[in-house]
Amino acid sequence: MWESVETLIEAAEQGDANAQTELADRYRDGKGIDQDYTKAVEWYRKAAEQGNVVGQRRLGARYLQGQGVEKDSKEAFYWCNKAAEQNDVIAMNLLGACYIDFEQNYEKAVEWFTKAAEQGDGDAQHNLARSYYIGQGVEKDYKKAVELYTKAAEQGHVGAQDMLAQCYYYGDGVERDYKKAVEWFSKAAEQGDAVAQYYLALSYYEGKGVEQDLEKAVEWFTKAAEQGLADAQNILGDYYAELGEQQREKQIVGFLGLAATSADEWAESVRHYSGRTEETELFEQNYAKAVEWYTKAAEQGHAMAIEKLERIKQTQKS
Repeated sequence: MWESVETLIEAAEQGDANAQTELADRYRDGKGIDQDYTKAVEWYRKAAEQGNVVGQRRLGARYLQGQGVEKDSKEAFYWCNKAAEQNDVIAMNLLGACYIDFEQNYEKAVEWFTKAAEQGDGDAQHNLARSYYIGQGVEKDYKKAVELYTKAAEQGHVGAQDMLAQCYYYGDGVERDYKKAVEWFSKAAEQGDAVAQYYLALSYYEGKGVEQDLEKAVEWFTKAAEQGLADAQNILGDYYAELGEQQREKQIVGFLGLAATSADEWAESVRHYSGRTEETELFEQNYAKAVEWYTKAAEQGHAMAIEKLERIKQTQKS
């Protein structure tokens, strides 16, 4: 619509509300212009004050999140309400979030989530499903949660895909089905969800719902670990520690299984296996990786990783 940032700014300054929201979006995302949350709020406000529903909703969201402005319940409610009055379903969902964040009024939140969910909003369906799943603002109902998670998941909502997979994995509100769990974990994992990546890795590792595949398990554990998931980091530590032990055992077996026809050959073999061999190199590399992943998990307070690191330190001292 606009040939350049310059023409977009010109249109916004002339009062075009759509241009104002687009310019605000670009300042928010740093798209074609230096990221500036304060300027984003400024342009959202100009559009909102003209009655632009997107500007109203996004201005309300900035006050809810505290992005570019201080968090402010009054302003968040005001602007989200303005947009909701225009039947904006995203604003309805945001109102639900406002009631949770500012007032801890979960019943009112469910009311707004329901209004938006009934109009097909995926975020609202996910939030309403969560309310039913944990029994917050409504009586706990796993079956209703599964129903809503399914609707949101089918729209591509990554959080809903992960939770729907967990419902199938644990049998919450639905008959346990590891194959369906893997199906939904895969969809969420491909979208970058760390928890789904962890569960997908676990499924490959244990052969639940899919053929056992250690290589794929390590691949997905690594993806989750690189996103900072402590459980995945701890498991990778276990994996590399086990690899290291296998290499050390190979070296020991090689030494104990020496078959020399003379004293000189035996002495040469001892020098080979007690010196730096390929097994030694691999052991040290895997051991270092194990310590690296245990450390990352321990830094997040993972109790098992902390214990394993302490055990390693004690072993090194002895």
